[in-house]
Amino acid sequence: MKYFILLFVSLAFVSCCHNSEKKENVAKKEIVKAENNGILIKYKKTGCFGACATFNLIITNDGKMLYNGLANVKNIGSFEASISGREFNDILYYFEKIDFWSLEDKYTDTITDLPTTFITISKDGRIKEVEDYYGAPKKLKDLENYLDKFIESQNWTKTN
Repeated sequence: MKYFILLFVSLAFVSCCHNSEKKENVAKKEIVKAENNGILIKYKKTGCFGACATFNLIITNDGKMLYNGLANVKNIGSFEASISGREFNDILYYFEKIDFWSLEDKYTDTITDLPTTFITISKDGRIKEVEDYYGAPKKLKDLENYLDKFIESQNWTKTN
């Protein structure tokens, strides 16, 4: 009986991990496809010990958006949505408006228990990622707020 339970638990674990790997592989293929097509924007917030929003967002230049809500957000799980070329250009304009390419790569301090925000853009063969833990300039915080409101305004479709 002990061996049967051990076998059952092992099979359940392998099955769970296999499905998770499949979903991760599909997401990686979408990212590679988007990077090959030109412009890619990634927006990620990590958790904290409190009720911090935790999610990942990918926006591609063809208007496809992939969202994974992890904790303390309205939409938990994997979702997708599409935006128009104009909406995508509005987002790009915001990046240009704040001169995203000139920002420091990392804003941090020795303070603990804050969420970290990562914003990445890949455009014209260049990649720029900015990490915001603490001390970012107002213009970067404004971009984060803009993207947060943008996420909230979308009609997301659950994908799993």
